[in-house]
Amino acid sequence: MAQALFTIRNIVFTRILLGLALYVTLMVFALGFRDLIRRADAEYEWVGTLSVMAMALWLGVTLVPTASKAALLSIRSAATPIRLR
Repeated sequence: MAQALFTIRNIVFTRILLGLALYVTLMVFALGFRDLIRRADAEYEWVGTLSVMAMALWLGVTLVPTASKAALLSIRSAATPIRLR
């Protein structure tokens, strides 16, 4: 049982870490996209800024459940005693 919980916990933490890497990548993409739009035509800089703000809002909304999942998993794993046989 303890080995199964350890394996599940590792899988969930790996998914959380990959999700955080995806968030960083998408935010860098949005900032680069804004810069490309600004360089192409300064009049449409608002479109780039809107895309960055939309990405930041999406990032904030999706980080809350990710952080909650990680916190719940770490609290649950700290409270679960491991018995050696």
